Amino acid sequence: MGREWLKNTLVLLPVFMLMAAASYYLWRDTQPEESTLVAEEKAEVIGVLQEQVSNVKRKLGNSLYWNPLRSNENLYSNDSIRTGTDSSATIQLQDKSSIVLAENSLIVLEKRANQLNVDFKTGDIETKSGSENLSIKVKDTILDSKSAELKLRTDTQNNTQIIVTKGTATLTDKQNKKVDITTKKVVNVDEKGQAKQAAVALVLNTPKDKTSILDPDKTTTYPFTWTMLDDELKEETLEISTKPDFTTITFRKNGHQAVRGAVNRGTQYWRVSTKMKDGKIFYSEVRELRLDEDKRVVNVSPANNSNLDFEPEQDKITFTWNALGAPKVFILEISKDIGFTQMIITQTTPNKTFEASGLKAGKYYWRVRALGENNAETGRTAPFTFQLNRTLAQIPQLLFPENGFVWTLNDPLAFEWKRSEKAHQYQLVISKDAAQSNIVNQVTLKETKYLWKWNKPGEYYWSVTCLNAGGDIVGKSVMHKAVVQPTVSGPVIILKSPADQSTVTRDRRDPMDPIVFSWAVERPISAGPFTFYISEKPDFSTALKKSGIESTRYSLRLDRGANYYWKVEWVNPKDAGKPTDKQDREVSIPFSMKYRINSNLPAPLLIEPLNNTKKSTPKADTVEFKWQKVAGSASYRITLERENPNTKERVPVLSQIVAKESFVSMPLEPGIYNWNVSSLDKDKVEGPASQTRRLIIELNKELNAPKLRAPVVK
Repeated sequence: MGREWLKNTLVLLPVFMLMAAASYYLWRDTQPEESTLVAEEKAEVIGVLQEQVSNVKRKLGNSLYWNPLRSNENLYSNDSIRTGTDSSATIQLQDKSSIVLAENSLIVLEKRANQLNVDFKTGDIETKSGSENLSIKVKDTILDSKSAELKLRTDTQNNTQIIVTKGTATLTDKQNKKVDITTKKVVNVDEKGQAKQAAVALVLNTPKDKTSILDPDKTTTYPFTWTMLDDELKEETLEISTKPDFTTITFRKNGHQAVRGAVNRGTQYWRVSTKMKDGKIFYSEVRELRLDEDKRVVNVSPANNSNLDFEPEQDKITFTWNALGAPKVFILEISKDIGFTQMIITQTTPNKTFEASGLKAGKYYWRVRALGENNAETGRTAPFTFQLNRTLAQIPQLLFPENGFVWTLNDPLAFEWKRSEKAHQYQLVISKDAAQSNIVNQVTLKETKYLWKWNKPGEYYWSVTCLNAGGDIVGKSVMHKAVVQPTVSGPVIILKSPADQSTVTRDRRDPMDPIVFSWAVERPISAGPFTFYISEKPDFSTALKKSGIESTRYSLRLDRGANYYWKVEWVNPKDAGKPTDKQDREVSIPFSMKYRINSNLPAPLLIEPLNNTKKSTPKADTVEFKWQKVAGSASYRITLERENPNTKERVPVLSQIVAKESFVSMPLEPGIYNWNVSSLDKDKVEGPASQTRRLIIELNKELNAPKLRAPVVK
């Protein structure tokens, strides 16, 4: 037992000692060296770390330890600066020039007299606002910048590429041979320090090699940029491939120094080519790019492709999501389209949940964006979709005709329903089928009664829909069936032309062209003349009467434009002289007609509102309409109609004659309106109407949707 314990102790003790030592040195590597302050006091300041991202460290002089380096810290001669993965650093030198280190880069700063030297070890660096006294050591070569701006990059084979983006630099190799490098040449220094020049047409800028993009979508667009070194070349081709040899190209597009390319999920490779003056194709270096799924923010509910069935009293939907880290704020976006151009809700919240209300029935898309410090986007979810179905309240209550009612009279059939507090107006639909696809009549009105002038007997189905002030459906009645089965199969006299509710126009002349009225007899009647009635009043109390018409046509000249009503009557000649209720007589269903006389006046030119003008208002408000004066006109008629968004039917709002070239309406509810103006001369003869313009009155909504940012790059 004792020997076994001793054996285990001798084996494990060195292991524990090694682990302790390793832990100490790992900890020590992250701690400032005790002699750092003393060394800094003796060293000369040659610059400052202007900006650092993520993991940037500095080793001071001959120290063995790497210490974290923060923005605005001074840099000294003999400092070694390195950047880790997904890290970068910007160094500003004393002469205001700068050096930018990309990820996984290492340099050593050296100062001798007035000469600043940079020992470039590895990685990807760039100089800006060129320094006159800067030289860069690249293996066994010395690069004198001479105020030029440079790019240096080491590849996986330890070869270094030197590119001059501005000015001219001089490279001196180990044989003391000097080579001038211009923007039209690139120098490659191999691992042995041998330098070779090559012609170059362009230099890739962004994205950097091995860039990783986070995006929730499987495909995204990303900006690719490069610099053309030959000003005469104006077109290049961006190519993206899934293979480094570009045997399979997924995206190709021509452009000049910048193209937005489509990047697919996974590892991609990209390059840019251009056709040189000698006809040869120049290909840039190949860079690697990776698109990874952004899982920093994830939608939870409503689940993707879900169906939400709401009762009439339900109105709230709870949106929830999860997020990594601690974003400062979230932005929930709900849209009618997957591109999020028809935004319905844009809500900013610090929470991972939000309760939305007021959504109409339909299909929606939703996503969440997370923002961190300085409102930088730190994640975005993939869009989810859901279908919202609303069970409508069964309103209004139908009163007459009751379900299954049989109408036996030849008279028009009156429909009636109970008024609803939720309804601003009603839509009555009469159809030949219970599905109401074969519609024979559809009308939108504010009243709760409607008189239907039916044409043929048969079975009909009718329902009423409640609409709010915005034209949205807030309720739908049950379906009722009504049977039209008169004892006499329909009216005998059927009016034909002009059609009911039509508009008839005539040019003003002497004599006026007549209007031809026509009708038909549906079943045989005894011989005898017809009597024609026309009136400006629907009760025909002041009607013009013409008797003794032998045919089914009658021509009449009307000298005054107005709204007219007309009908035709027949009385059996044998019953002449008898009381009306004792006569064998037939009367048509009256038709209405708008009669307009065109004067020689031109149509007015409208001024404002312009066509398709949108006016936002928190409540019903007046609108001023203006038009140009028409020479010779005595007054004007302005006509305003409201458009039903569901049926596209235009409901008259006003038709008013005014003396001036402007008119202020009554307060208009939100909706879509159409308006036009016509001129009247001193004899009240009306000229042609102007163009019809569209006006949209909408409720005032405060929109605070922030602009979308580019995909996050790590």
